[in-house]
Amino acid sequence: MDLGIAGKVALVTAASSGLGRAMAVALAAEGVDVAVTGRDRERLDGTVAACAAHGVRATGLIWDLSEHGRAGEIAARAAEELGPVDILVNNTGGPPPTPALGQDARLWRDQYAAMVLPVIELTDAWWAACANAAGAESSRARRRGRSRRSRASASPTPCARRCTPGPRPWRARSRRSG
Repeated sequence: MDLGIAGKVALVTAASSGLGRAMAVALAAEGVDVAVTGRDRERLDGTVAACAAHGVRATGLIWDLSEHGRAGEIAARAAEELGPVDILVNNTGGPPPTPALGQDARLWRDQYAAMVLPVIELTDAWWAACANAAGAESSRARRRGRSRRSRASASPTPCARRCTPGPRPWRARSRRSG
């Protein structure tokens, strides 16, 4: 299947095994250069090799999502090694297999901190990089006497590489009464 994303750069978190690995390899099969994160160097290297087997550039970055404060560093390293990130896949592992009822509140807090907060932090870091790239492109365009605008919304594109999603056709349109 050709998704039209060949030549893009993706960052996939928690990609040393499971769904993260499957998503990274699928992106590589589409011609996407892939940066992957994970905790285990050996398994991460296996994912990098599986991606590279599709003829794309791939790199592995050791990152345990519970290590807060590293998202900006990870986003910057991915961009430094492969170029600006066009596709961000915020994958996380899951909580330990236990019943939901009767768990200590610390478990809930720990899992929230490990599974939600890093996703928010990485998305913020990625978006800031997109905004910086868009600002640089807008400055260049203004110096050339033109401004780059999105065809869909006629507003300035937030990213030089169009990191933001376009119109959301799946959203129901509001209906005005009367």
